[in-house]
Amino acid sequence: MHLISFAHWPEAKSFSDHFSPTRHPKYDWVYEFSGGAIIITGEGIHEAISKTTRALGLYPEIKEIYNFGVAGVLATSLNLHEIKEVRTVYAYDSRPLFKSFTLSGNTDLVTSGERILSTQAAAPLKAMGQIVDRETWGVAFAAKESRLPLRAFKYLSDMAGELGACEIVKDLADIASLKLLEVYLDLSPQKLNPEIQIEGLYLTFTQEKQLENILKKLSSKFDKDKSFWMDSDFLKNLQNEKLLPKERTKKFLSFLSRELDPFTYSLNEKVEEVFSALTHEKIHLTPVNQMETKGLKAQFSFQNKEELILKTQMLKNFDFEKYYELWRGNLDVE
Repeated sequence: MHLISFAHWPEAKSFSDHFSPTRHPKYDWVYEFSGGAIIITGEGIHEAISKTTRALGLYPEIKEIYNFGVAGVLATSLNLHEIKEVRTVYAYDSRPLFKSFTLSGNTDLVTSGERILSTQAAAPLKAMGQIVDRETWGVAFAAKESRLPLRAFKYLSDMAGELGACEIVKDLADIASLKLLEVYLDLSPQKLNPEIQIEGLYLTFTQEKQLENILKKLSSKFDKDKSFWMDSDFLKNLQNEKLLPKERTKKFLSFLSRELDPFTYSLNEKVEEVFSALTHEKIHLTPVNQMETKGLKAQFSFQNKEELILKTQMLKNFDFEKYYELWRGNLDVE
């Protein structure tokens, strides 16, 4: 039986959608499913210790603990929007705490007793770890006391201390939750056999759900059975191409997306092309609200003044008018 912990409910949403757990009759932060229990500890070292310890008391049959969530980045060498497994867990609560915990990952994490709301607050943590969160040290403390193995995985959502980081984390919650669920399903002995298996292709959990959704829409739009696309010449030819299984999967999903909505597919291709130079320099542009405003959000990190000047100059030279024409639906822009 597994205990799966999160600091916040949005991080656990995809797990809830997948496992359909039931709420504990006494504790509204505990949810039960056939393979274990999900707990929402809340932020803070002491809250994580308390709720993890109490959950272990409720379920003495638990054999492993998993901690999932988002984390802020302290080391500029790391890329945002990736998932890292934690190696060493440190804690900082006004000062460094003497105890640390070693796990099985490759990225060091600091659990902070307070929210990191400025780069000044993040500075003393950088000597201790590469990423920061609010609860993992507390979960690790409870796991150590109970002599249970712990693995922790973090979605890197923002640069710690950046202005507006809380809003960034909220915007990314659904994406982070789904990616973390995929990690768990790939690791867990309870991993379900994939419902869709295609020779020569490898589908992650997320891609499997994406494929199911596209095939359902295609069948409804064209009044044809899903097998029409699964038996297509495109897929047969793709299976013979000298590509990695993951690359074949991406090409097949792109083909189906183009079949479903050629206009949107072409629009997204052109938008990616407009963004490509910035993306290459790890400057991420995302629409503020794709349906209602042409506004964009820019997110990037830098290690020195020269890199800052380079990236701000690239943003200054960005062809916004070309993007605006695409946003208006004009695909003829060059």
